[in-house]
Amino acid sequence: MLITSGVAWIVLAIVLGMTFGSFGNVLVARLPKGQSILGRSRCPKCHHILAARDLVPVFSYLFLRRRCRYCGHPIALIYILTEVVAAALFVFAFTVSSAPLPAIILSFILWLLLLVSLTDYSTQTIPDALSIPLIVLAAAYTTSTRGIDITGMLLPPLFFAVQWILSRGKWVGSGDILIAAASGFLIADLKKSLLMLGLSYIIGAVFCIVMLVRGRANRKSAIAFGPFLAIATVIVMFFGDSIMRVLLRY
Repeated sequence: MLITSGVAWIVLAIVLGMTFGSFGNVLVARLPKGQSILGRSRCPKCHHILAARDLVPVFSYLFLRRRCRYCGHPIALIYILTEVVAAALFVFAFTVSSAPLPAIILSFILWLLLLVSLTDYSTQTIPDALSIPLIVLAAAYTTSTRGIDITGMLLPPLFFAVQWILSRGKWVGSGDILIAAASGFLIADLKKSLLMLGLSYIIGAVFCIVMLVRGRANRKSAIAFGPFLAIATVIVMFFGDSIMRVLLRY
């Protein structure tokens, strides 16, 4: 249920979402390269330092008509999409939560899952600076809102850890194990964990088929699994009960 009857919370969620979406663009761009996140933002083309007016989430992109103020180079669409999606995730978290603190924690969990997906997709790496806070927040959220099924919690990370050991890191990355650990905390139910794992592979298979048909990948292409794991986790977190009821009818 909505944590308050007024619109103030939703406005706050939108502002926070867009702000952290903008900050997320910085993290996605810099963390995989080992760059400091404290430096001033620059245009990736002309390297001009961007002013504060160039960095207002969403509005700067629209006001500048999708181009750098200084060199006219097009601004990548992914920047505004990240800000908009982050805002939507914050609003969703505030909508489904019954109190402000769980809403805030859930907002940052969804935000981190978004950043993990973007980073893994673009670089096939998952920085510990994203995965470790995600695990901590996932544990805090679940332990404060409901009980934990230890078996369901341990299944996802153990599933990927076994694959990592057997393949010596060729089938999955160590980052997938950490994201699976966060997923285990968030789902914390054996049947739903099994559902999440199966769903992640189904989503991944559909994505790979689409990429093959469109000629964007071949059978030897390396595909990041983090995004599929993140999407499946969110789906099962909020719609797992409904999916299970449908599946158990057959």
